[in-house]
Amino acid sequence: MALKIVRFLIHSSICLAFTIGGIAAAQTGDQIEILIDDGDPGYVETSADNAWATWNNGDAIGNSYRYLSHYSEGRIRKGTARWTTIIPEMGGYEVSVHFRQTENRTTDADYVIVDGNGVTHEFVIDQKHSPTGWYPLGVFNWDQGQPASVLLDGTDDNQSDEADAVRWRKGFSPTIPPDESDPEPEPEPIPEPDPPVLPTILPLLLESKE
Repeated sequence: MALKIVRFLIHSSICLAFTIGGIAAAQTGDQIEILIDDGDPGYVETSADNAWATWNNGDAIGNSYRYLSHYSEGRIRKGTARWTTIIPEMGGYEVSVHFRQTENRTTDADYVIVDGNGVTHEFVIDQKHSPTGWYPLGVFNWDQGQPASVLLDGTDDNQSDEADAVRWRKGFSPTIPPDESDPEPEPEPIPEPDPPVLPTILPLLLESKE
């Protein structure tokens, strides 16, 4: 398969960027990163009622994301999104999903991964209350040339699932979810007590003795 120079995902001074079936990837030494955003090659949606819509926001990868909407009365807010790539090199890849937290999102985003051995792994993320950022689903093994995909199943309820981006990483330090990386808030300081107030009669007694 011919390599084609595309957008760079740089992790050091030397980085080879290439595409696999039109999907952007980057390799630096033993590190490989593949990132698929909504709208990129490798991203597909299903919805019987055309419920997917786009929202532009700087917190999203690529400044926009897709979400299940029922802005039209009677629209059924159900559908799926899938991100699929071809594994360029055999090994274990950390798979992470990105979304923007908002009050309108689902509390039950169902993600499904089938690894290189055909084993299905299911995950549930609360997109309504979890902070914006990357969430690792785990490390999974594939052989070179195998397809690898992440499915977001928004057909089990009528909530608003969000589809933003998925990445596969090999050779990187583990991704820390936003809720675990945020420092604990410092406790509020205990206020010092006010100094005692002298009774108003004391100055009068002192003046009478002068």
